[in-house]
Amino acid sequence: MFLSIILGIINFPSDRSTPFPETDPPVKEDRFAWIKQYDSVTEFYGNRSRVMKDHKFGFVDTNGKLIVPLKYDQAYSYSHGRAVVMSNKKWGFIDLKGREIVPLKYDDIFNFREDRAIAFLHGKQGYIDTAGREICPFKYDKCYNYFSGFATVELNGKFGFLDFKGHEIAAPIYDLVSNYQNGRGFVRLNGKIGYLDENGKMAIPMEYDSAFDFYQGRASVMKSGKWGSIDTKGKFVLALKYDKIYDFKDGRAIIALGGKYGIADDRGKIIVPCKYDDISRYSCRFALVELNKKFGYVDLEGREAIPLRYDDAGVFFHNRAAVSLNGKWGFIDLTGQEVIPIKYQLCYAFSEKYAYVKTETDSFYIDKEGIC
Repeated sequence: MFLSIILGIINFPSDRSTPFPETDPPVKEDRFAWIKQYDSVTEFYGNRSRVMKDHKFGFVDTNGKLIVPLKYDQAYSYSHGRAVVMSNKKWGFIDLKGREIVPLKYDDIFNFREDRAIAFLHGKQGYIDTAGREICPFKYDKCYNYFSGFATVELNGKFGFLDFKGHEIAAPIYDLVSNYQNGRGFVRLNGKIGYLDENGKMAIPMEYDSAFDFYQGRASVMKSGKWGSIDTKGKFVLALKYDKIYDFKDGRAIIALGGKYGIADDRGKIIVPCKYDDISRYSCRFALVELNKKFGYVDLEGREAIPLRYDDAGVFFHNRAAVSLNGKWGFIDLTGQEVIPIKYQLCYAFSEKYAYVKTETDSFYIDKEGIC
């Protein structure tokens, strides 16, 4: 942490014939002189800095005024207007004025996430809200942070879910669960996977051998060794026939069949047939494809917009892609034009305006026109 110290400003006389004063001009008062009285000072968070003296913690404002007295055995920086503090081995929360909004009675406590904090009491865990209310019984062996309004809880090695109010919508009976996504909670029991709705009811039957969380309204599921993709109602968008289906991103997912790769959209339309040896996700409207050790690019319609003629290539970044021919590298633009000659030993992808390149004797940065 670095704090700037203002030493003062010398104002020269407007009449240049006037001699300099014999004494030094006064130095402005040190704005951060208060720092010297403490053993430790942190950066400011929420206009509060944690200070420590003689192993006691408190907080000051941006003027160095002590707002929270030096009385706590431990304290953590403010987050969203609250700070975790500890005294006599008991933990709670204070607000920006130092008021104890959550009493110091817990054995441990975590910071708030989605206005809920995990707290420990008598060997069990539960949740408190921002007003300090315990929203559920402290009966769980482990609690996990809230995510999208739901929390995972663990009891006797089994998992369940709580809603935002702390109600147990799904009892801890499952072998494995995952965070709610798109209103669906992944659950596994006795080796089978299904999905719960926001009320904890089974929305999609537990019949899959493997599966992933929902993302952008779709989830990849596997049964009897074949993968498909379903929507949040459990309806198949892509049939159970693929070797692998990766997560959808921007409405498109990579699919694999018979050792070849293609791309499908989130309505089940095959954009790029499974005929390539490898394929990337779309970047700058193009996906990098490989076939018979040659590389090129397909557009959003699945057309080979840039022919497979390169020995190696990278995905597009900032409208430039590194390509290789005969052991040398250069760059092409979105039209496939060679905008930076293929003459370098190695090229790294563009990071905004510049790319790092190597020749046989040197290495340096170039811009998008190839100028170093």
